[in-house]
Amino acid sequence: MGLGLSHDGVGLAHLSHHNGVYRLEDVDFSDSRDVQQLDTILSNWVDEYQLKQLSTNFVLAADEANILLTESPEVNDSELQQAMRWKLKDSSEVNIKDSIIDCFSIPGQRERGRQSMAYVVTAKKNLLKTYVRLVEKNQLCLKSIDIKALALRNIAHLMPEEKYGVALLQLDPESGLLSISREGNLFLARDLEVGYQQAAAVDKTETAEFGLSSDIQNSIENIVLEVQRSLDYYERYFAQAPIQTLVIAPLPVEVPGMIDSISNQLGINVFEMDLHDILDIKNPKLERSLQSQYLSAIGAALRFSHMNIKDPR
Repeated sequence: MGLGLSHDGVGLAHLSHHNGVYRLEDVDFSDSRDVQQLDTILSNWVDEYQLKQLSTNFVLAADEANILLTESPEVNDSELQQAMRWKLKDSSEVNIKDSIIDCFSIPGQRERGRQSMAYVVTAKKNLLKTYVRLVEKNQLCLKSIDIKALALRNIAHLMPEEKYGVALLQLDPESGLLSISREGNLFLARDLEVGYQQAAAVDKTETAEFGLSSDIQNSIENIVLEVQRSLDYYERYFAQAPIQTLVIAPLPVEVPGMIDSISNQLGINVFEMDLHDILDIKNPKLERSLQSQYLSAIGAALRFSHMNIKDPR
């Protein structure tokens, strides 16, 4: 199972795997991130869905972990974490003493004669200890604590387009996260300072009659600009084939004209994800407007499913 924190609450996803198909057995969401309330929420979920001792991956909210792309020391993967701690010990960006630090390398760079790069992930030590105690107190078997970018990578890995490289854009009200992955490897994760709220139409009737307003169009153009920069960087720096598909994670609100506008400006295939296309969903039709709430939790649960993915520690 997976637990995923987001800007507006916590999601639960319980998956099973049968004959190559991933089935969503149970899913839930609560609009609270307060630790005391999370304790009650988890207790209720464990009882209601009979989840005791289930292997659990816990995904932090975007504002609870920092992810930094940096040059990697020339060491073996087994020595990378310690080498990176030493490299960052005098950094103003990371407080070594108060943080848990982990890292994972980006594959294929040395083979192409390029400087190896790695992602360094940091989170507050006391915060992680709080979540560990919370999960274990409620009789769940905590196997890992993860980040949002890797949860999105797990979801992208279910898509056939991911074999050749796919960009997945997840938008919150005022921010976003773009991840680019191929064959289970995360190459690029980038935070965006623009979200769906700026691009959402207030008056759908007016939008339908007169087209996108200048404010909406400007917001979409900002999204396109950030995505294009990321696609260019991925292709140029990592020497990868151009990305041909951008997937928009399910949005809680409708943004008329956004998909077509982004596709026209980028010149690639763009579509909004529907979880029914990649999962067997036990419950009745899961409205796309609600799917965004469960995204991090589903990605968290999928960490256990993709045994062919070389996961970071």
